[in-house]
Amino acid sequence: MNIFFICPYGALPYENWSDYRYTILGKKLSEQNHKVCWLASSFSHHSKKQRYLENDKFNVDSNFSIKLINTSEYKSNISFKRVFFEFIYSKRVIKFLENEKNKIDMIIVCGLNFTYQRAACNYAFKKKIPIIIDVLDLYPEVFMNIFPDFLKTFINFLFKPFYWLRANDFKKLNGAVFCTKSFKDHCRDITSNYLKENSTVSYLCSSSSNQKTNHKDLSWNKFLPEKANKDIWITYAGSLGEQYDMECFVMACEGLSSNKKIKFMVAGDGPKKELFNKSGSENIFFIGQLDSAKLNELYEHTDILICTYSKNSKVSMPTKAFDAINHNLPVITSIKGDFGDIIFTHKIGSFYDAGDHKSLINTINNMTNAPDLLEGMNNRINAIKKTYSVNFQYKKFIDLIEKIHYKQSNYNEIKT
Repeated sequence: MNIFFICPYGALPYENWSDYRYTILGKKLSEQNHKVCWLASSFSHHSKKQRYLENDKFNVDSNFSIKLINTSEYKSNISFKRVFFEFIYSKRVIKFLENEKNKIDMIIVCGLNFTYQRAACNYAFKKKIPIIIDVLDLYPEVFMNIFPDFLKTFINFLFKPFYWLRANDFKKLNGAVFCTKSFKDHCRDITSNYLKENSTVSYLCSSSSNQKTNHKDLSWNKFLPEKANKDIWITYAGSLGEQYDMECFVMACEGLSSNKKIKFMVAGDGPKKELFNKSGSENIFFIGQLDSAKLNELYEHTDILICTYSKNSKVSMPTKAFDAINHNLPVITSIKGDFGDIIFTHKIGSFYDAGDHKSLINTINNMTNAPDLLEGMNNRINAIKKTYSVNFQYKKFIDLIEKIHYKQSNYNEIKT
């Protein structure tokens, strides 16, 4: 089967990040002898820079290639330039597909959005090519976070045409994959009975477990302290942006500065990094952006992983959830959704109230003052590892792809 991925986002295999969803999926489909081509973007969403390569198409392995679609640039994630970027990407992707139309057995498009998703759905429907949408976010709901609460009812009304467009796209699909159960439940009303039979939940996961190392030397970062025997390291790793409850986190760190055994490691980049640089608290160690290998080394020294999200966050199952599971790390978080359900059901972490630094301090104290509690969480995380592994989750995605292809092949045979 010849499968084309449509997604302008995500790190490519040669970049210093953990493998992105379509790298993982592409490699696993390749292992099943399917031919895969990921139509990525020449512009990197992570670095906000163009990818200048000698060739705009390269092979990951013998069955998996990546084609860079030349696009415009943007600096702000919420801007007209971002919309224009997606528009250009959409037009050029469809042009590329038209040249390859005789080779296409299936399209998998990253969604939800109203540019390349719509273009792909319309093209596949017109050409009678099976198409699966991979729901990685909720549009237009994701934009609601930028508006104050008193405007949200009015803004939601203005978004009615976008809800209609989304429902219209769903009518053209052969299958749907949701990266969280929460997203699947949210889209239930626009999912036909046929589509419900041809849908699954496949979590994003993280390939970090494949990169674990026994290297214990953290001398690559001069800002990190020596870890004493009873020290507890609490690590935050990820974006330092508006949706991540950073002010609350810094205030909690500062509120615990008298406890010399608790130390906070902060790895990442973003507009809120100055909160950590300016803090005079001696228990905060700001490391900056780390590549995946060094991040995994840091995780080996970590005792608790912290996932802080703002009150309005729509995140349900962050990639960091899989870092925690891969590395047997108990979690402190403010989110509910899928990850919250897993934490509550399996008792592998604790919650705090988003925006309330006192609540976060109490949660940290409760966990760090009970070594037996942390050890029990470690053991329970180990027991659920297989269910949330890359192999288990992506098998569900591949099973759906092959099921839809089998149905389509049988339909074509009957028709002829």
